[in-house]
Amino acid sequence: MRGGGRRPRHRAARRRPAQHRQRLGAERHRRRRHRRHQPDRRQRPGPRRRVRRDPARLHQQRAGHHARLALLPADRPRRGARRRHRHRPAARTVERKETALKRLIAWLAGFLLLAGVAVVPGTASAAPLADPGQTYQIVEVTSGNVLGAMRTGDDPPMTVDAYDNNPNQLWRVADIGGGYSEIVNEGTGKALSTVNGQSGNGAVVHLWDYLSTFPDQHWRLNDQGDGTVTVNNQGTGERLLSTADGKTEAGTATQLWDRADGRAGQVWKLVPTALTRDITVHTDDVVNKVPKATVATGMEDVNHEIYGGIYSQMIFGEAFQEPASDPGVSGMWRSFESGSAAGAYSFASPFKGTQSQRLTFSSGTGSIGIENRGLNRQGLGLVGGRPYEGKITLRAETSQKVRVSFQSADGSKIYARTDVTTSGTGWKTYAFTLTPSESDTHGRFAIQLTAPGTVDAGYVFVEPGTWGRYKGLHVRKDVADMMVAQGLQAIRFGGCANSGCGDVSDYKWKKMVGDPVDRPVTKGIWYPYESNGWGIFDFLQLGEAMGIEAVPSLNIDEKPSDIADLMDYLYGPATTEWGAKRVADGHPQPYTVKRIELGNENAVNDDYWTKFKAIADVVWARDPSIRLVVGDFSYSDVITDPFHFTGGGKVNTLAAHQKILNLAKQYNAEVDFDIHLWTGQTSGVLGQIKALDSYAYQLGQIAPGAKYKVVVFELNADSHDLARGLANAYAINALQRRPAVDVVSSANALQVEGQNDNGWNQGLVFMNQSQVWGQPPYYVHQMKAGAYRPNAVRTDVTGADEASFDVTSMVSDDRKSLSVDVVNASSQALQYTVTVDGFTPTSDTVSVVTLSGRTNGSNTATNPLNIAPRTSSATLDTGRRTLTYTFEPNSYTSLRFAGAQGPVTEPSASATTMTIDHPSTTYGAPAKATVNVTAEGDDAAGAVRFSVDGRDLGTRTLAQGTVTAALPADLGVGTHVVKADYLGVDGKIAPSSTSGTQTVTQADATAKATLQGKGKAAELLVQVSIKGASDAVKAAGTVEVYVRDKRVGTAVLHNGAAVVDLPKLKKRDPVRAVYLGDANVGKAVSNTVTYQG
Repeated sequence: MRGGGRRPRHRAARRRPAQHRQRLGAERHRRRRHRRHQPDRRQRPGPRRRVRRDPARLHQQRAGHHARLALLPADRPRRGARRRHRHRPAARTVERKETALKRLIAWLAGFLLLAGVAVVPGTASAAPLADPGQTYQIVEVTSGNVLGAMRTGDDPPMTVDAYDNNPNQLWRVADIGGGYSEIVNEGTGKALSTVNGQSGNGAVVHLWDYLSTFPDQHWRLNDQGDGTVTVNNQGTGERLLSTADGKTEAGTATQLWDRADGRAGQVWKLVPTALTRDITVHTDDVVNKVPKATVATGMEDVNHEIYGGIYSQMIFGEAFQEPASDPGVSGMWRSFESGSAAGAYSFASPFKGTQSQRLTFSSGTGSIGIENRGLNRQGLGLVGGRPYEGKITLRAETSQKVRVSFQSADGSKIYARTDVTTSGTGWKTYAFTLTPSESDTHGRFAIQLTAPGTVDAGYVFVEPGTWGRYKGLHVRKDVADMMVAQGLQAIRFGGCANSGCGDVSDYKWKKMVGDPVDRPVTKGIWYPYESNGWGIFDFLQLGEAMGIEAVPSLNIDEKPSDIADLMDYLYGPATTEWGAKRVADGHPQPYTVKRIELGNENAVNDDYWTKFKAIADVVWARDPSIRLVVGDFSYSDVITDPFHFTGGGKVNTLAAHQKILNLAKQYNAEVDFDIHLWTGQTSGVLGQIKALDSYAYQLGQIAPGAKYKVVVFELNADSHDLARGLANAYAINALQRRPAVDVVSSANALQVEGQNDNGWNQGLVFMNQSQVWGQPPYYVHQMKAGAYRPNAVRTDVTGADEASFDVTSMVSDDRKSLSVDVVNASSQALQYTVTVDGFTPTSDTVSVVTLSGRTNGSNTATNPLNIAPRTSSATLDTGRRTLTYTFEPNSYTSLRFAGAQGPVTEPSASATTMTIDHPSTTYGAPAKATVNVTAEGDDAAGAVRFSVDGRDLGTRTLAQGTVTAALPADLGVGTHVVKADYLGVDGKIAPSSTSGTQTVTQADATAKATLQGKGKAAELLVQVSIKGASDAVKAAGTVEVYVRDKRVGTAVLHNGAAVVDLPKLKKRDPVRAVYLGDANVGKAVSNTVTYQG
């Protein structure tokens, strides 16, 4: 079952019943169908893991195996064969004994071989035709083309092609005994095999992990006496490695076939070949003007990246629409009471949506209330001493005092509270401010009645004051700061939320304007109770504040009349109805958005064309400079006929695309086409990019003269580890060289840790209620932003597997700087000679930024920089034209060269200061260091590495330019240097450092003695504690035990305690312990205990 899963280990397992073969065929079809991510958003199956094995060790192991086989009887029945039971004469008994002896000898021979002892069998074999330490081209002799793994896709066949200095065209041949060899591809580490182990004529030759026992992976090189060989497969008939149908032109697949006189493609030559690995950068040959928006990201409210994420609203379930959890209480809230108060909770007629929350205090004293802990009740992150602003919409028949407060999770602490008094009848919204007295990462917000009465709550909004919001927007400042540090040049708002994946009829732009208090509750594709507090226009304002392009996506089913209103809302003067609404919403100036997407992952067919035209006629009639984006899907196969193709996701023709392009020509407008790539791992990305190339080419063929670009608004993966990061780097690298591509955006921008409710585990920036950190794909963006230069130049690469190794070089307009970005997604370290033509370095030193590690590595709140860029340098060879550099396995590396006039831009300077809350403590006492970092007068983003006396304490991520780290409580007596190194932001903010001191003095101790047991089993438990120390610090050293002032034993403390066996005691014997102390802790004498017998 090659190509569909793991290969069976036993031959018997490969003889499948017909029904099972049908099931396997259906499974293969299903996997091919889901090779592209489908609307149900399942992750496509990952490719098989490449296994590299030591050829010498394999040879040794297999030689022992075949030595044993060689000594077994030739007529030994095959495993599983039926044996005939009959009377055997005495001679057969002797023969059986001889056979048993041979088997024993075979076993010993194999054992000795595995131990490294040479054993020579009775029959000599021919000398191997290949050196296992050498790589070879396997050349088809009539054409000169070479065998290789040159096709892309899922489990491709081997082909013959012109040699291209590609490791996938080189092979190692390892003798496995019995005249057979394993033939291993140098580029992939996999063995030459046949699909499903077939051995008949026409069996397709491909690669598979070597499994040792399958004959289709065993090959005999038969010397033809003229320097050529045939390559015979051990399978039935020893058929030959052959080219299909005897053809030998480049691209011909290979198969097994009987020897046929005069048939081409059956004779081969092994040519020893050493791979040459070179990168040559031609800085004078510009291949593309690189758009800045190749560093972009997309967001929608999947996995709460908006509500509970970047949106500064802290209350989740703010409109009380979720079904009840506690009786009568909306699902994200819980009820509580204090004192003797009695009351009831129920749902009432709504302020908006389908219900509101009613609280009734009926009798007693104290209070009744409900409390909210934010997204999925994970807790609210509160910062002490900082103001929070809120609104609450209430209804009461009579004047009612309602208390709102911040509390600890169990309600035992009140951090801040204020009372709101209702007035009149009907719904009214009241503003309030709360300033918590202390910080808490798991606080709660409470609404209470403190006296009998009834009140209905319809909506609650709480957010940090301007101190915690990005430029005054309803946006978490720490999250936006992290996105700025990411180096983003564009953001996109949309996805399944607005089209392509289900019912999105409620997703309409008019439901996202006005005061968030009054916006309607709608059913979203990702969450059924969206309150639309943060929508399209909040997103556009974020783009404006960040100074980057923001691209909104609309529901393709919007009415043309509503689109006309949208044009007025975006661009119209205040004299228009919708222009006036924009001004009233706080945006007096028209928006500058110039790119709008229609739909997402749609089937671009005649139905889509009809809807697109209705909207485009409105938009382009008003302003043909607006670029409309077609919400297309994915393409996996190269398109040769634009009107009949496979692999198009939801379409098999570009007929509707042709109509859209011709409409754009009529308006002299430019149109974009959005297609999505799967980048869970690098394998498979190249095939998708080749399909993209063909797609872009065919668009030009079907509508000559039309202006268009391809945009990639989603690099998807359903993962956020380094493997995904490398695949993203590979895709961005490759697309930066393609003139047809204008935007490359990675999904998803954000993710709340531990709140993955929607199955897309692919956020670039992770967060919780009080912390923000980046994942490996985030750092790929940061590195790409730092490496950006506007001119992609021709770069020639030799000796690389283009499916896993990619290079993009970019030079600045003034030729002051050059970046060479290299993705090595293989598991091998690869050394290359990098040659730069047409560029004059001003220094022997090249700056290097590297992202590498375990492919499944990612970052967490406790280890936010587990996979993060490292900076280093490399030295140019003599003459400053070449650099010999080894690229780490599973790495993305950016080489930065300074030209004749120096680098294009200098990073902003940063300033780092540190405060230690307890600069003088006793041993074991807790202390913290708080660091503030600013850049050009504003709070800096990034991370700080802490150390004490050179001891690395790890890194912490800045939030609003501040980060705090606990200092080790086990620092010994003396003065210690505490250092904080701000790591900077690649290409944007320079690193800086600061240091301080902490003085530790000796601590006092207390000792406690406890008698346990009686008679011979009597023992003394001694517990020593350090005064003022944290719980994690335990006393160490020795205790002595005395009975009537005579020392009777000693023991070493373990975790601050020790048990000492006592001698036979007399009644009323006094027993005590003495802790001897050490350099950090003083001496202590325990209490005296009396033995009572």
